[in-house]
Amino acid sequence: MLCVSLSYLLANIVYLMMFSLTDIVQTSTIAMDSGMAACGRAGQLIMCVGLLVSCIGCVGGGVCCVSRNIQSTADSGVFPGCMGGVNRVFQTPVRAIVITCIVMFSYTLVDASLLIPFLGTVEWLSYCLTFSVLLYLRYTQPRTPRPFKIPVLVPVFLLLLSGGLVVLPLSSPTLGTPSS
Repeated sequence: MLCVSLSYLLANIVYLMMFSLTDIVQTSTIAMDSGMAACGRAGQLIMCVGLLVSCIGCVGGGVCCVSRNIQSTADSGVFPGCMGGVNRVFQTPVRAIVITCIVMFSYTLVDASLLIPFLGTVEWLSYCLTFSVLLYLRYTQPRTPRPFKIPVLVPVFLLLLSGGLVVLPLSSPTLGTPSS
């Protein structure tokens, strides 16, 4: 996790060193532009392949994480039982993976320029709710044993940050309109 965060931070520093802020704002493919500036057409191709591998890894991780959440929620009785269960041979939630893939495929039927802003807002709303529940449980059940405790200022800060990232896009004049 630290290596990924550090590599993204370093990539952004490189972009700021290579291009002016005006250039960065005007381009929609900053990674390809930096590859082209550094190594020509070969650099551009390397950046494309790197982004492709990163996207495939993100989708794979998302499928694994979301399917485990669906499986455990179904096994606990919140979702229908047909979504739960683990394959005996591979120890994977096959039914939940199939459901996740069907939902992800249905996303491709919607215009991405409309879906992406709403998806980001919903994701930050999920984080906001998670931090608020953490604070609620810390307040209402202070003596419950927990595997680890973090200082209360961390979830408070993250609640405010994620809450801001939920509220700020709602005031955007371009909300719900396709990007150009």
